[in-house]
Amino acid sequence: MLLFLIAQWVLGRSSRPGLTTAAVLVAYGTGRFIDEFRRQPDVGQPVYWGWMSMGQLLTVPMIFLGVPWLIQLRSSAATRT
Repeated sequence: MLLFLIAQWVLGRSSRPGLTTAAVLVAYGTGRFIDEFRRQPDVGQPVYWGWMSMGQLLTVPMIFLGVPWLIQLRSSAATRT
């Protein structure tokens, strides 16, 4: 529900192509990364570096792709105006 509200808020404030997708990517990745701390890792799944679960490891690329995309979209809008 919160992810939908974030998407609607971003979509309502800007009409730039890709901005809503990048914002949802970052919000979902960050939320899932944080939520994985509450979860107990599945049996048989490795824990990386003593604290990171497989779910967290799989969400890191989402965040690392979404943040530069957001920065690029914001900077391109600033140069356009």
